[in-house]
Amino acid sequence: MNTEIYYMVLKANPNDVNFKADTVFYACWVNDYNPEDALLKAQFKAGVYGFSIQDIVITSMLVHESDFINSEHELKCFKTAKETGFCGLVYGEPNDTTDKGIHTLNATGLLEIQEILNIMKKSKLKGRCLHYDSGNRCTEIINAHSIQNKKMLQVIAENGHVIVPVHDYSTLSKNAGKSTYDKRGINKVSTFLGFCGKHDTELFKVIDTAELKPTDEQVFLYSYRSLCREYFVKENALNDFSQMLSKVNNKAIKENLSLIRIGEESGFLLLKNLKKEYDELLKKKNFSNIEYLLFTSGQKPNMAFSGIINPDYDFEGNLLQDIANLSIELSSMTICSAPMKNGWGFLIVWLKSSSEICNQLIDSLIRSIKNGKSLPDMLFRLTLTFENHAFNPTFWENLSLDSKNQITKTFFIPADIFSQTNENVSTGVENIINWEFQSVIEK
Repeated sequence: MNTEIYYMVLKANPNDVNFKADTVFYACWVNDYNPEDALLKAQFKAGVYGFSIQDIVITSMLVHESDFINSEHELKCFKTAKETGFCGLVYGEPNDTTDKGIHTLNATGLLEIQEILNIMKKSKLKGRCLHYDSGNRCTEIINAHSIQNKKMLQVIAENGHVIVPVHDYSTLSKNAGKSTYDKRGINKVSTFLGFCGKHDTELFKVIDTAELKPTDEQVFLYSYRSLCREYFVKENALNDFSQMLSKVNNKAIKENLSLIRIGEESGFLLLKNLKKEYDELLKKKNFSNIEYLLFTSGQKPNMAFSGIINPDYDFEGNLLQDIANLSIELSSMTICSAPMKNGWGFLIVWLKSSSEICNQLIDSLIRSIKNGKSLPDMLFRLTLTFENHAFNPTFWENLSLDSKNQITKTFFIPADIFSQTNENVSTGVENIINWEFQSVIEK
């Protein structure tokens, strides 16, 4: 997965740990993509184990197994971090690595990762109909695909399987705590329990039974389904955090989860307001209050996707909107793949209320193309800014290890809660995707 082991030593005060010394030296090995994120995780772990960091003695540095061949304890920590993602030791003195100088870290009140994943799994099974006219009659909640199934997912699948981002416990335990891409059955990919059978069939009939032409109604509904899936996931996440916080006693973890929840609440409020706007248009069958860009391809698709983003940087690296500012109303756009009569389309949609920011992003796309940048590369980077995407297995298997690592890092690093890396659509994952576009339809 192209991660490295980073080593650092921090000077700390033991708060909740039974150490005689007033000051200790906390050495840790972190398996990560870059030294900055590794240091953040080490500092978080220190809080989990009950230490207050006073100073950084040795900053996050790349190390190898050979660096620790003369220390049994440190060599063991290196190997543990390589296997599980992290290992830490506490010394009474900075250079005392003897048995006498080493203290075992015993954290209490940790919420096990398996329990977190179980909470999330149960949440996914709590279905409800998100239709604006839902009620008691919406009893048959179905597991609907957010990515067009018959003519997109099934087309890229092989033996009913595709390659997707995975976060299950088995995968994390095998990959030093890191998420990765793996093969999964399409019946479990992109699905969500967000509509009853009646409303799902009636509402999305014009996109589930016909290729994208496009009509305003089709474009609106593709966008609406992308929004509803994200709404469903975000609402579940808020409920998950409430359950997690009720089970956590560790101060550091509780503080971290609380901060994440603030961001989740802000994100869900944005989606809630956006869905209200879409629902009002849907009630009136006003499908014209949208703008979109559709790139058409005559190729057989090798990827399928559906998501919603709040674009923060344009294709030239310029700031569009500060997504960390919780006091502003962020602009949004949906992105999805859709089957067409002679191939497929890459569809970008936004409401007119988001035109200012979204048009700035599209303008930068046009300028970048004129300056020689690859359109497929730029669009591919957009798909890696959200989780709901899948690859054809043969396409994935034929990629070089370097290309797989580029894709993995581009998607997973910004998604890590400890990452300081912003989603970047201006560079990265070049010359990997082989899309060809014949025309563009704009409204």
